[in-house]
Amino acid sequence: MLKTYKDPEWNPEDPKRWDPALAWRTLWITTFNLTLAFITWYVVSALAVRLPKVGFELSTLQLFWLTAMPGLAGGTLRIIWTFLPPILGTRHLVTFSRGAVAAVD
Repeated sequence: MLKTYKDPEWNPEDPKRWDPALAWRTLWITTFNLTLAFITWYVVSALAVRLPKVGFELSTLQLFWLTAMPGLAGGTLRIIWTFLPPILGTRHLVTFSRGAVAAVD
């Protein structure tokens, strides 16, 4: 079982514990990443309708699934990843995520 660290003094409403620079940097990084994710979903949807014209023989059902899969996968993983940080701890989760990305690369 993984050990998790819980800060007994953590109070997100305490202004002394907030770092505005870190908060803004986190906001910019998150916004950039989400924008890239939505761009990826849009590109897949835009290209799917043009695939039959360039020689791919896909049925209408296959095209719908091709268009839906990025959104379904992203939504499902987002639900799962919402509950993992409190269970595993952020440090373990980031280590696991980076390891998974490294394994794929």
